[in-house]
Amino acid sequence: MQEWLQARKMGVPSYQVEEVRGKEHEQVFVVNCEIDALSIQHKEKGKSRKEAEQRAAEYVLMKILQVS
Repeated sequence: MQEWLQARKMGVPSYQVEEVRGKEHEQVFVVNCEIDALSIQHKEKGKSRKEAEQRAAEYVLMKILQVS
């Protein structure tokens, strides 16, 4: 997704950890992925911050490709 955005000079997405739930060894991260240039954002959760970011990015990329 980042390559797609950068090729179109739209910058990179921003990621914000919205929430961390659960005990330390079984945490769930809620991350918001936002692309200002396209006014798109989406929240996803995962067992790690990276997993949540990847899920959110995949969803946003699918949305972008549907619109394009």
